[in-house]
Amino acid sequence: MKTTKQQIAEALDALPEERQREVLDYVESLRSREEAETNEEERDPEENPLLDFIGGVEHGSLAQDIDEELYGDDPA
Repeated sequence: MKTTKQQIAEALDALPEERQREVLDYVESLRSREEAETNEEERDPEENPLLDFIGGVEHGSLAQDIDEELYGDDPA
């Protein structure tokens, strides 16, 4: 019985080069997502006190009307 890795390799060999690149892109995106999840699990507020403040501000749009605040009412 073939392993999953062997089956993937055989299926990959049957694909044209362009499709193989697409498979590689997909595999790399999976690896990237896996690394991001691992890094997320490793975040410890004891080591980085800024993590306590994540999500602390729940305001709709902090930049709303920023142009008016910076430049006044006249847009010209």
